[in-house]
Amino acid sequence: MKKFSVILLILLIGVYCNTPLLWAVDLTVKGHWNYFMDDSLEQGKGFEARVGHKWAFLWGSYDTTQMRLYGQRAGDIELLGVGGGVRLKLYDGLFLNGQIGYFHPSSTMAKDPMNFAETLGFVIGGYIDSIGYPPSSKTYYVLYDYDLRGNIGGTVGLDFSYPIYKGKLLFNLNTDYRFLKLPETFKGIHSEASWIEFKGDRNFSGAVIGVGLIYKF
Repeated sequence: MKKFSVILLILLIGVYCNTPLLWAVDLTVKGHWNYFMDDSLEQGKGFEARVGHKWAFLWGSYDTTQMRLYGQRAGDIELLGVGGGVRLKLYDGLFLNGQIGYFHPSSTMAKDPMNFAETLGFVIGGYIDSIGYPPSSKTYYVLYDYDLRGNIGGTVGLDFSYPIYKGKLLFNLNTDYRFLKLPETFKGIHSEASWIEFKGDRNFSGAVIGVGLIYKF
């Protein structure tokens, strides 16, 4: 929640410094649910803030989920995003919007991989099977490492808003689809001179449904 508050403050300062007509700005704050396409990621939840002026807006988001691999807990993941977007009015209260930005992950398994040694052992073992290494190779590695890195992603979707108080406060509902893959590396280590690693992408793409409020200054 603290990270989300920092994002919101940065967005407000940015708009204040660059938008002379502050009264023409609208602020959106919403909670949302993520339905990831990747089966290893559990349904997530998060928050998003937008500061917009006419057809353009800045946004920041904070999401959480948990990963499971081979039936084993693979740690919690926090996802911090920031970027910009545009919106196109279709009808009164209905908008088509697109966003692009950078997403930075924080993984508990990346911070303390040996606390997830059993999980990482299964993953490395699965990779070893896929490349035809002998079964004895699965027990050869005594240390493990995991890395999850940030990447650029985008979102497209529909926004619906309805005034609920003096035309200043509006109810907001959005249905979006996020496109995002984050690079990851699994590593099995025997010594400084003997190790093996496998690189790939973790798919954080999926549907995002949000509910919140818009305030027009």
